[in-house]
Amino acid sequence: MAFILPTAAWLLALSIIITWLFIRSDGSVVVCTFFHAVFNTWSQSILAAEGFESTYILVIVFMAAAAAYLDLRYGKSLSAESHSL
Repeated sequence: MAFILPTAAWLLALSIIITWLFIRSDGSVVVCTFFHAVFNTWSQSILAAEGFESTYILVIVFMAAAAAYLDLRYGKSLSAESHSL
């Protein structure tokens, strides 16, 4: 029960980041799949360690920060039409 809110925040942040990747790569599913695979491998190797609870929260915080940056920088569309890198 304690991990419901952090897991929901993680899923929301991951959805925003993958959506941004999909739009910015002109609809490339390969880029999104590669990011998802790398992230899953990386997070599972970290979460397998002892005392993973604090690391899990830290991963969520960094992902939420990245998602918030993308949202603030690119707005509701998350596309590059109105902004350039």
